[in-house]
Amino acid sequence: MKNNHLLRFFRPAVENRPLGIIIAIFLGAVLATTETRLISASIADLRGQFALDNLESSALTVILNCAQLISMTLAPWAATVLGFNRVLFYPTLLLGVVALLIPYFASFYPALLLLHGLLGFSLGVYLPLTISLALRNAKPNIWLIIMAAYSLRVSIGMDSGMWISGFLVEEDYWQWIYWGSALAAPMIAFLFWKSIPLTPIDFAVLKSSDWLGMALFVASLILIFIGFESGERLGWLDSKVVVINLGTGIILFSLLVLRGRINKSSFGSLIIFTNRNILFCMIIACLFGFIMTPSSFLIPSFLEQIASFKAIQSKNATLIVFVTYIISIPFVIHLARKIEARRMIALGAVFIAFAAIIGTKITYEWRITEFMSLLILQALGESILLLGLIAAFVTNLNPAHGVALGAYIPLARICAPIFSATIMLFWLRQQKEIALVNLVENILLNDSDSQVNIFNILQQEALVHAYIDSFYLVFFVAVAVLLIALCLRVAPSNMISPPYLQKNH
Repeated sequence: MKNNHLLRFFRPAVENRPLGIIIAIFLGAVLATTETRLISASIADLRGQFALDNLESSALTVILNCAQLISMTLAPWAATVLGFNRVLFYPTLLLGVVALLIPYFASFYPALLLLHGLLGFSLGVYLPLTISLALRNAKPNIWLIIMAAYSLRVSIGMDSGMWISGFLVEEDYWQWIYWGSALAAPMIAFLFWKSIPLTPIDFAVLKSSDWLGMALFVASLILIFIGFESGERLGWLDSKVVVINLGTGIILFSLLVLRGRINKSSFGSLIIFTNRNILFCMIIACLFGFIMTPSSFLIPSFLEQIASFKAIQSKNATLIVFVTYIISIPFVIHLARKIEARRMIALGAVFIAFAAIIGTKITYEWRITEFMSLLILQALGESILLLGLIAAFVTNLNPAHGVALGAYIPLARICAPIFSATIMLFWLRQQKEIALVNLVENILLNDSDSQVNIFNILQQEALVHAYIDSFYLVFFVAVAVLLIALCLRVAPSNMISPPYLQKNH
């Protein structure tokens, strides 16, 4: 009798269980964002734990992200062929096993590379499927709440993830950067198993799939990603690795686009972007990673370099963003019920632009207290903009193009944040050098003993100038997002439009 109960307990679902699906898919999305952020924010400290040099530790994050690019790109297609259960359940189990093993292979680099690749591949399946799967299993009257919960995973992963990484490293619990996922993954896998029924494999679609298109898409993204990510570290055009990867990736992507122009049914077809609103939304989604840099990079970096804060102290700034983000969610949902998505995007961009203007007033004396108003405005802007952007995607998307759009999600989710950070690093370095030259030209250095002290002061002042210029750059990108949002057209009639729009339709 007990065996029968046990078998029934582990038997897969025979029908969809909406609540279990929604909980599981959002836990997976939060886990994917948080784990990726934990590793990237802690890589300098993990380098010491794994006894690696700079190049070896960078390779870990590169392979993690490249593996995510593969699974994230193919997940929407795989779900239509293999079914949601298989695409979500088995990678989640793999995630738990890999995350458990990584700390035990700290002294064996080849195994670390392999395990981080498997970890990234497992993490990549969640985000492309989250919204579509959740909305299918929820009533329209809670869609906005679901979208807000999905937007919240960005702050949970990016902002709280930075603070968590600082705490774990500071307290010497670095293994829990991985073991947290090892604990969560089995529970999430069980939810998938009990909530999503197994469906037959669609061998007809499998046989007719565009394998060449998939290979071109994935290979081009990986090559461009590697070239761009390593550009600042290896010296851009002075590095053969950067030139070869970027050049080959651009050529392959061009071939993919050419195939898509000829054959509209090819993988990665650009037919999805014939919808003007979807095209503009994708551009905004890619720029979102850049306008997040004040909270995700600029302020923590400023506090570490200028104020000499420890990592855990500087990352307290991101905790302020996270708390503000959570508190603002009810207000943002209420706002989304009153105004349309394109106006939400525009309003969020305005908040972020004002936050960037505050950032242009910084001095070397600024600490977290002085950044408080900037951080709160930044968090409000991100919350409003992101919910508006998700709503704009959902209300403008033709369901028949869901797989096509899903293939391009890695551009906004993986590529854009890394590209934004790389561009910002390049910009900071260039602006610091320019500011330093200008400052030195205006000072006559006579006494050799005072030269060192004065030069150190000039270095600090030049770095502050570079951060000011970086906030100006964020301001102009936020203005660009605002202008693009103003070019969006009213979405087709839908169930989440504000009441006044539904009446007009």
